[in-house]
Amino acid sequence: MKQRTINITGNARNMEGGAMLVAENVGIYRVDGIRQWEEDWVGQRIKIIGDLKFQKRKNYHLIRNPMVQLLG
Repeated sequence: MKQRTINITGNARNMEGGAMLVAENVGIYRVDGIRQWEEDWVGQRIKIIGDLKFQKRKNYHLIRNPMVQLLG
């Protein structure tokens, strides 16, 4: 699968698999390299630009090389 660049906005959430971006009506994305969000980021609106990769065995999308912006 080709790697694509993604620019997505959603809410920061900590889940069992790690730091996630939850995009309403789109899906849940794991953020590579971040084990969990800082407490003051959880539930906040964020924007991430990075490389999108689908993890077949784990059935989720992974955002690699993320650039994260807190929108508030």
